[in-house]
Amino acid sequence: MAHRIVILGGGGHACVVHSALTAMKLKVTGFCDPDDDALLARYEKRLGNDDTLSRFSPRDVRLVNGVG
Repeated sequence: MAHRIVILGGGGHACVVHSALTAMKLKVTGFCDPDDDALLARYEKRLGNDDTLSRFSPRDVRLVNGVG
């Protein structure tokens, strides 16, 4: 089973990270950021704030640092 990829953060650095992941043909599940209007929301689904991460099992998700 492929792991879900969740980006932490939704600002400019997270956008660059998202671009790198998609260029590598990796499917991003979404991102977590406390800001409803985070920049990355233009390109990817905002899952919620950091508390949202508790919905995922550590065995099934890979977190990628998008905080710069």
